[in-house]
Parts: sequence; structure tokens; C-alpha cells
Amino acid sequence: RAGKALRANGRRQYYFRLARLLKRTVGELLPTVSSRELAEWEAFFELEHEQKLQSRLEAEAQDKLDRRPLGPRNHRPTR
Repeated sequence: RAGKALRANGRRQYYFRLARLLKRTVGELLPTVSSRELAEWEAFFELEHEQKLQSRLEAEAQDKLDRRPLGPRNHRPTR
């Protein structure tokens, strides 16, 4: 089945994500894009994912700081 094969093939999933982003089919995309450009897109997606993850972790850490009860032991200096 196509769905099972697609789930098992991460590279193929990547092609579909890129094609969707560029509003093309995979069949239209692959013949027109070099392997170097495909590798650059893949690196771009990975970097973008890492940046989103880092931003989320920073926001969660700040949220924990903001929710901490303030008292003599937890006083945060003002700027």
C-alpha cells in the first residue's frame, strides 16, 4: 500500500512536504530540482525545526520562572 510505503520512507515524506510548500506535485518537483537544492531544503527544514524547538523550550523555561511564587528566597531583581 502507498500509505504504508510512504510512512516507512522518510525521504519520500520530505519530498511531499516540499512539493506541498511549493504548490507542486512530487512528479513535477523532482525532475526540476537538483540533488544539491534538495539537500539544502532538507537542511533548511531541520534548522527551522531546531529553532522552533529552542524557542519553545525558552518560552517554557520563562513560563516556569514567571509562575514561581515570589518570596524572600525567590526574589527576582527588577531591571
